[in-house]
Amino acid sequence: MKKKVWIVSWYGIQAGGLERIVRILNQVLSDYYNVEIIDIPYICRYKGWKWLMRFESRLVRMFVFSAFIKRIAKKEDFIITHGQNAPFVKSDFLFDHGSIMSLKREMDQFIYGGSSLFEYAAVKNAKMNVAVSDWTKNQIIDNYHIDEERIVVLKNCVETDIFFPCERIETDRTAILFCGRLEDAKGLFMLQQLAEYVESSKDYELKIAANDNQNAELFMGRNNITIQCGVAFEEMNGFYNKGNVLFVPSRCEGFGMGIIESLSAGVPVVANEVGIVRNLVENGCPAIQVIDKEEELPGILDKIQKSAGRYYTMEERLLIHEYVEKNYGMDCYRAQLLRLMKGEADAKGQHCYPDL
Repeated sequence: MKKKVWIVSWYGIQAGGLERIVRILNQVLSDYYNVEIIDIPYICRYKGWKWLMRFESRLVRMFVFSAFIKRIAKKEDFIITHGQNAPFVKSDFLFDHGSIMSLKREMDQFIYGGSSLFEYAAVKNAKMNVAVSDWTKNQIIDNYHIDEERIVVLKNCVETDIFFPCERIETDRTAILFCGRLEDAKGLFMLQQLAEYVESSKDYELKIAANDNQNAELFMGRNNITIQCGVAFEEMNGFYNKGNVLFVPSRCEGFGMGIIESLSAGVPVVANEVGIVRNLVENGCPAIQVIDKEEELPGILDKIQKSAGRYYTMEERLLIHEYVEKNYGMDCYRAQLLRLMKGEADAKGQHCYPDL
């Protein structure tokens, strides 16, 4: 009989980068375990708990998800949480997708209150923290002073059979892509500056895929700018393949799933040095250009134009895809994830897992 794995994810497998990883965890682990994803619809199946889901307060949901998983999980089960989504439960694995404290520091906000405390609780309650990048690991250790043996790095992967280069209709304009939430932490100010320039340009167009409609009105009804809100996962490869360059002006990222997905689709990236960007540069990734967080628009546009020109043909784009497949593909991720699970299984005295 397969052992049970509970994965806590408020929004299931569809919303953003975190949910992309939940989708992959489910896909990999389901071959060896009985996996259940605890999301809002799952909790709403239960009377009483459904009533609690009426409260959209993040604090209420943290308590609800923590209490629910404590109630439903057995001692021999595995519990996987993400970030702060169930900070008051003793999880086997906490996937750290970044650091709230580091984000607040970058945004010049007070770093010791509210969400930083819940992140601290989640980190301390986890048997093992799984950081999605070297940067994230260092931030978690520095911010919360956990022992290094309680945190490992498992870099996110991408489904390269879903994200791959496609033939595209070329135009006279360079198509700049942006995907993510339209908020300050994602570089909204810089994106607005770029939009102002693009609106009156004959050389560029801007295509935006936003998680939701927050601040979407800032970009609607403008020349040379198109925006889609709530783009489905299945449509994202088509979105990437409509562009020549992905622009990532984020001020802070734990990893940056859009970066790897874009590269896998054969689309070069111009980004601030956030998340996985430094690793990509150090490992010789093609098609990654780094900008300074204070860099002026002319310098950014120059890097965008050079990247678009360098990786234009299908042969050039396939080189990028092949790099991602080798370094961030599913096979490598699967092996590392199962080693982690096997280690924890041995600690629990369970030996029903594949030899790796």
